[in-house]
Amino acid sequence: MTTRELIQKFQEQNAIMENKKIMGMIVYGRRINNLAKENSDLDVFLISSGNNSYKGMQTIDGVKIDINIVSLNHIFSLIEQDHRENASYYPSVFNTGVVLKNEEGVVDFIKDRVNEHEKFSTLKREMQNYEEANLGNLYMEFINMSRDTIYDDYLYYNLLEKIRTNYFYLHNYSRVGFNKVYDCFRNSQCINTYYQLKLPDRKFMDFYLEALFEKDYKARLEILNNMFAMIGINPDLLYSEKVYLDEYCSGLDLKMVYLREKIAKVEMSLISEHPASDYVYYVALYRLQNLMWLINDEESHDAMEEFSKALLSTDIDARIKSLENIFTYVSKSFNIDFDNYLIKKY
Repeated sequence: MTTRELIQKFQEQNAIMENKKIMGMIVYGRRINNLAKENSDLDVFLISSGNNSYKGMQTIDGVKIDINIVSLNHIFSLIEQDHRENASYYPSVFNTGVVLKNEEGVVDFIKDRVNEHEKFSTLKREMQNYEEANLGNLYMEFINMSRDTIYDDYLYYNLLEKIRTNYFYLHNYSRVGFNKVYDCFRNSQCINTYYQLKLPDRKFMDFYLEALFEKDYKARLEILNNMFAMIGINPDLLYSEKVYLDEYCSGLDLKMVYLREKIAKVEMSLISEHPASDYVYYVALYRLQNLMWLINDEESHDAMEEFSKALLSTDIDARIKSLENIFTYVSKSFNIDFDNYLIKKY
C-alpha cells in the first residue's frame, strides 16, 4: 500500500476532514521524507480544539499509524517543554511534515511560534543523581566481575548508553532513542536535514560508533574512562546505590507501550542482523530488568531464569523469545491492547 493510499484510508476511517474538532492534520516522519521501508509506520499529528491530548495508535491493513492528538490548550506549553529539553519534535513535525488540514490557519500560526521560540535547556539535578547512581552500579560490576564475555557485553553497552545520555543532557543535544543512535550517527547529515536534530560533532559520533564494536576488555575500559572524562565524572568517585525517582513510577502504562514499540524495533534489528543489534538488545534487556519489580512473587523466579538465559543467548530466535517472554511477565498487571491503544498522555 502506498503512503497516499494509507493516508486516505486513515482520513476516511476517522472522518478527519469532516470532524470540526480536528483543526489541523500533519503527516510526517519516514514515509513523508522518502526514508520508509515497506512496513514503516505512518506518523500523524492532529491539532484538536478539545480539552485533552492523547497518544494513540491504529493498524490499517497491517501498517501501524502512530497518532499524536494535541489540544490547542496544551500545545504551546508542550512546545516550550520541547525546546527546554532540546528534543526538536515540534520543529521536525511542523518544518518537514505535510499539512493536510489547516482550519483558520492554525497550523501556520503554531509553526511561527515553533520557529521563533528561542531554545533553552535545563538539567534536573535529581535526574543527574539518578543516572550517576545507575552508572555507579554498572561500572562497579564491570570492573569487579570476573571476565565473562557475554555479561561484559551487557554491562559495557549499557554503560556506553548511559554515558551517552548524560553527555546529551549536559550539552543540550536532542534526545535520541537507543534503538536509533547507530543509524542517526551514521546518517547524521540526512537526519539533521529531515528531523532537525541537534547532534554531537563528528568526532564524538565516530568515537562512539567505534566504541560499539570494540571487544577487548582493556580497550573497553579505556574507552569508558575517556567517555567519563567527556562528561566530567571521575568513575572512582561514583556512588553505587539504588535510586528511584517518584516520577518514574507514574504513567507506567504509557511507558509499557513505548517499551513494547522499542522491543519490536530491537527484534527487527536482530532479524536483519543490524550492525548494532547486540548493543540495542542488551540495552532493551537492561530496561526490562529495571521493571522486573512489577512481576509478582509467584512468577519472579521464572522471570529471573528467563533473564539469565537472555544474557547468555547468542541465537537470534532465542533472544527474541526471551525479550517477549520477559516483557510478558513485566506487563501482565497492565490491561493494554498493544495493537490499538489510546492512552491519555497529558
